[in-house]
Amino acid sequence: MSQVEFINALCEHRSEARLLLDLSHLAITCSNLSLDPFETLIALPLDRVVEVHVSGAREEDGMVWDDHTLPAPALVFELFDRLMTVAQPKAVTLEYNWDAAFPVEAVIRDVGRLRQIIADRLPEVTRL
Repeated sequence: MSQVEFINALCEHRSEARLLLDLSHLAITCSNLSLDPFETLIALPLDRVVEVHVSGAREEDGMVWDDHTLPAPALVFELFDRLMTVAQPKAVTLEYNWDAAFPVEAVIRDVGRLRQIIADRLPEVTRL
């Protein structure tokens, strides 16, 4: 059973679980397993998503790894945009390393990118 099949089975038959969807982990898993991230995203029970996490990634020795010391790649924002066409998560979390060396400009930029996607997909939502 694939990860997507397991999540769908869990949500459809065994619980009323809601999902925290880590889009960076989804992109990393798809890269490492040579899967299409957009097809994988749409195959999930997106109506159950209540929170989304976004973080960076790095490649090392041919594998992609979660890395909170780097800003999220463009693919993660593209996945978030696609997600927002079919779901309305209640929270979005940037999982960045809050070390003083992490560039504040990257946080401001990425919060702005996420807010813009939300505004484009949910125009009735008031911007903060």
